[in-house]
Amino acid sequence: MLWNLATLGPSQYATYIATIHPDNNRETVGSVANKLRNYESIINGPMQAQVSAVAKELREEMREMREEVTEKMEEMMRRNSSHVAPVRVTGPRVRAQQPPARERGYTPRADLWYFLRDHGEDMGRWDGKPTSALAARVPELKERNTNRGGSTKMKVASTSHDQAARYYRSEDDMSDPREGTSTMYSQEGNNDRC
Repeated sequence: MLWNLATLGPSQYATYIATIHPDNNRETVGSVANKLRNYESIINGPMQAQVSAVAKELREEMREMREEVTEKMEEMMRRNSSHVAPVRVTGPRVRAQQPPARERGYTPRADLWYFLRDHGEDMGRWDGKPTSALAARVPELKERNTNRGGSTKMKVASTSHDQAARYYRSEDDMSDPREGTSTMYSQEGNNDRC
């Protein structure tokens, strides 16, 4: 019976069970199980110690690698952060100290654009040109308009379709469109230009 048990069990127990003498037939299953447990602890003890040692070694290597990668990342971040230019933060208080754009002599590009368009300029020609080029053309058009004896009022295009009223600027009041000091009049009558 023990021989059958030895052949059915795992190979590590087969040798131990085979060493049991045939004349000792009185062993119980419990005593055989205890002998097998003892044998297993004898075999597994050194193996478990080896596995524990390898696991500990791997944990140590992983910790060292993590530290190494962290140090490299910190070094790279320090190098990259030294190349970043400082950012100047401007708040509403700083902006409020500057005069409005019109007081600084700035004319919105849209005003110049509409002025040129209303005076018959081909706007495809002016697309992509700098604002200074548009501003330089305004005095030429004003002089040409004065020589022709044109209308005393010219239309300024409305930028919103929702606005019902159209506005006109008087040529006499429009000394320089870059200053933006012209007065505006609401539409009082029909104008030939549209």
